[in-house]
Amino acid sequence: GVGYPVPRSNQTAETREYLRRTNQSGSPGIQNNMLHQGERVLCYGDSLTAGLLGNWCSKFEPYSNTLSSLLGGRTVDHIGLSGWDTQQMVDAMDDETGQDVKQVVWHPAGLRVALQKAKDANSPYGIVIIMAGTNSLVSMPRERNVQNLVQLHECARSFDCKVIAVAVPRHRELLKPAKGKLIPSCVDDLEQAWTEINSQLEEAVEKQKTEGAACARRMATVRRSFVGCFDCIGPGLHRRNDDGKILFLDVHSEALRKAGQEAPLLYSEDGLHFSARGSKDFARALYELGRAIW
Repeated sequence: GVGYPVPRSNQTAETREYLRRTNQSGSPGIQNNMLHQGERVLCYGDSLTAGLLGNWCSKFEPYSNTLSSLLGGRTVDHIGLSGWDTQQMVDAMDDETGQDVKQVVWHPAGLRVALQKAKDANSPYGIVIIMAGTNSLVSMPRERNVQNLVQLHECARSFDCKVIAVAVPRHRELLKPAKGKLIPSCVDDLEQAWTEINSQLEEAVEKQKTEGAACARRMATVRRSFVGCFDCIGPGLHRRNDDGKILFLDVHSEALRKAGQEAPLLYSEDGLHFSARGSKDFARALYELGRAIW
């Protein structure tokens, strides 16, 4: 859930070690690697993106590490703001820094800032993976949650990035049979919220995809009419080259399906976060489902 950050002096030894291992360019999760091959990838989200291995620890296993290996060592950065909801992410899009509930200070924290910095460094991101909404799944109206996610998608698309919109992962209590740690009414509310937000998110992404493709066709017509060359663009015209390339992927459900009876092992003890195996399995499912994007 959402909490308030505490001073950095209260960071645990585990958090400091995480920062030491991953902080290569002023922020955990961001690599200062100019020798990458293929399109750079940015994973953006909350503690599930950070790879937090449980509410009661400060150990991390981000899925971006495994995804990078699967992509042949391509640069896959991540910004995982533990405890943040989608409204906080939207409000912080232009923030240089942000501290999450695990006292990790991200620099940059805002999505737009991260994309702009990469662009200014002549090393832009080509693909952005956005997975958020868990921390406000029940507390925030589904429509608002989805609207916030759409704003994040459009921010990435404004930088000509291809976007993978990841479905909100399923809580362990929604597995059949459940572990029985939540009362039935809470499980019912959770399942309804999970079903509704992902259904609405999928519909919203389909609309974004359709509108993006239509926009690309209109821009092609404008270029032919006023510039006379399809590959050129006139002054003041912003070229959007993704042609509607945004995918909605229910990655976690696929990972759970492949795990079969071992699906509970993909969760940490709290039933919300991924285990180390769960993070790796999530990355493998993402890699397989996202082949059209890579």
